[in-house]
Parts: sequence; structure tokens; C-alpha cells
Amino acid sequence: MLRVNRPQKSLGAGGELGGSGLSTPIDINRMCPAAFDVAIKPKRQLPDRTPVTVKGAELFVVNEYVGELSEKHLKIITECGAKGIRYIGRVLNRDSKSYARFAQNIQGC
Repeated sequence: MLRVNRPQKSLGAGGELGGSGLSTPIDINRMCPAAFDVAIKPKRQLPDRTPVTVKGAELFVVNEYVGELSEKHLKIITECGAKGIRYIGRVLNRDSKSYARFAQNIQGC
């Protein structure tokens, strides 16, 4: 889903509003990708689409620890969550490897 960036007032030199606009506005579509994958290591292969639970940076599937989010991925989840964008994690098996695929939870579309 493509999101339209809200206009931001620019900060000029010295931090005053309406200045020369030295800072670049944040692109919400780059900051909050539609989906991303995190490699996980379950003890046994789990069915695709099994829910993944996030506790802090740790990932669990059916109460089994399977891995951790990197700082980059944790930042995506927390910063985008603060903007109202939620991610749902599900198991994805591909080429004999397992991943937690986090996709935006889009409701009402």
C-alpha cells in the first residue's frame, strides 16, 4: 500500500520554522516497507503462515525461541508502529530455510 507523505514545515538555520528547509522530509514508504524477512532457526520445520510473536527483540513461534530482530528491523517495527503502521509476523519456508515474514497489517482495504 502506497502512503502519501504528510507535508512537513521546514526548519531553517537555527531551527526556526519557515527557513531555507535544510532537512529532508521522511519518506514513509521507504521508512516502513510493505514487508521484510528475518531468518529464523526453529528446532523443526514449521508450517508456512504459523504466527510469529515478538517480545522485545526476541522472536517466538508456539513459545519456542527461534531468533531475534536486528536493530534495523526493530527500528522499523517501533518507529512505524508509532505512526500507526503495524506488522504481523508469519513463518515462511523457502529453499530449506525458514524466515519470519513481517508484513504490514492493512485493515479496511
